[in-house]
Amino acid sequence: PYLIVRVPNGFVGLLLHNPYPAFIETPGTDEARVFVEWQRTAPTLVVGNEGGEPVLWLLHDTTLDGLPRKLQKLVGTTPLPPLWALGYHQSRWGYAGEKDVLDLDREFAKREIPCDALWLDIDYMDGYRVFTVDDKQFPKGVDSVAQKLAKRGRRIVAILDPGVKRERGYPVYDDGIAKDIFCQGPEGTPYVGMVWPGETVFPDFSIPEGRAWWTRHVAEFVRRGFGAAWLDMNDPSTGPVDPCGMHFQRGRLPHAAFRNAYALGMQKASYEGFLAARPDERPFLLTRSGFAGTSRYAAAWTGDNLSNDFYLKVCIPTTLGLALSGVPFNGPDVGGFGGDASPRLMLDWMKACFLFPFFRNYAV
Repeated sequence: PYLIVRVPNGFVGLLLHNPYPAFIETPGTDEARVFVEWQRTAPTLVVGNEGGEPVLWLLHDTTLDGLPRKLQKLVGTTPLPPLWALGYHQSRWGYAGEKDVLDLDREFAKREIPCDALWLDIDYMDGYRVFTVDDKQFPKGVDSVAQKLAKRGRRIVAILDPGVKRERGYPVYDDGIAKDIFCQGPEGTPYVGMVWPGETVFPDFSIPEGRAWWTRHVAEFVRRGFGAAWLDMNDPSTGPVDPCGMHFQRGRLPHAAFRNAYALGMQKASYEGFLAARPDERPFLLTRSGFAGTSRYAAAWTGDNLSNDFYLKVCIPTTLGLALSGVPFNGPDVGGFGGDASPRLMLDWMKACFLFPFFRNYAV
């Protein structure tokens, strides 16, 4: 919810600090486009939200690079990341467990390619249940594999989704029900979406109890040997089920009141979970969605892209726009998430994206 406007004496940043859906109308003077009166724009810039209190911050600086500094002082600065987070990372949908990461580790060593992190998508879980690990994928546990990778300075990074499988007997679900921390639907019962594990419920990060519950589970998860976490589906993504039925603060707030800040709550709770498990290490988190203040807790990647020249081109203004908006630690899926990159296209991706703060290959 941030916009930069060029003015005669520099630049003005407009921060609309409100999680409700925002709108903006810029003044226009082209009468040729006005066929009916409602198409006429206001004579001044109009910004607002569909609900909540209007909280608009105005920042000014004579230079463009000075504006993000002021923005971060307002919403929170980006902490120093662990050094390894700035290196080259390898990921791919399908990497699932011990065999995959040890094979990658050997190949990177054989080819003398520096690589600081190996990333696992949802296949490492037991039936896509968050905070679980499939014993078939890690028969000796995660920590034994993490120790082997640590000899070459590599970490294992695992994906975490907020959706919790709705299944009695699954300890994470049972614990959440007992603690009453899941988002409610209109009937006052837990809201149910449909994501990777099937029917899913969602922690309510708008309440302290919900964040504390997630923090505890993250800390237990980290102690298994994971070096960082990849926070996905935190838009929140609810599959084919209408997300507007998800209410917050034990059902008191409508979906729009917190939706845009949902990922921020997940990031804060996850960050505190890493600190609880490893207080002497700088946490590293990567997030798909965020809000004002996200960079205090997580880096961001630019979402599911495709292996083509268009997405390669558009990643440059996207990452610059994020940096100007207070999220400097970001980058795209190098090579593309969907499709396959040709050798020529992959080379172009690498030549561009090694300059980005976050550098993760997702295509080869």
